[in-house]
Amino acid sequence: MGKRRRPGKRPLTDPPSLKEGPPRWIAVKDDPPKDQQVVVCWSEPCGIDIMCCEHNKGEDKDLFGPMTFTSQSGYLSGDVTHWMPLPEYVIKRLIEFGYV
Repeated sequence: MGKRRRPGKRPLTDPPSLKEGPPRWIAVKDDPPKDQQVVVCWSEPCGIDIMCCEHNKGEDKDLFGPMTFTSQSGYLSGDVTHWMPLPEYVIKRLIEFGYV
């Protein structure tokens, strides 16, 4: 038999509601992430990863292209094709634990 809960109380395992609906993959070429935005990325060489998008300027732009995606495991410059945003509370936890 399942646990009972009090009316009006949400169990800790329920995710917060997504006002905009469920996240969807966005093509980088159509709508790139903002500078310094932490996102879920898709790339052919690495698959899915959580990375920070950095908009390159000056010499870095010449070397790496318009954007670089970085994480603890390294960086990708032109390989990321799709991304999706992360909820703010997830980003805060990732920063707390030193992931990004």
